[in-house]
Amino acid sequence: MINISVLLPAFNESENLKKLIPSIFKNLKKNKKINSFEIIVINDSSTDGTEDLIKNLNKKNKYIKSINLKKNIGKAYGIDYGIKYSRKKFNWICIIDADNQYNPIYINKIINFIKKDSFFINT
Repeated sequence: MINISVLLPAFNESENLKKLIPSIFKNLKKNKKINSFEIIVINDSSTDGTEDLIKNLNKKNKYIKSINLKKNIGKAYGIDYGIKYSRKKFNWICIIDADNQYNPIYINKIINFIKKDSFFINT
């Protein structure tokens, strides 16, 4: 069984996250190979309400976590923070841009093709 941490680096993506996070959640919940998961939004000092959106979603859903960076540090450093923050029980990491460019259904398609010893997915 797979335990996966989905990282969403985000800068001013609140409108996209409103659609993306529920879609990711729905796709991960229906995958029989997934034992548990978490969705971590790495908010890179957004000014569009991303932080408030994530706080509200987190209140409704224990699977959603956030890292709110005080200073804009860029996507690569944000991903690094997300990887460090990811809980140790999650043996897979998936990184998806928060701009909703990629359909979350591909997470399940990739999981179905990857071997047991893999631990990293980047879309």
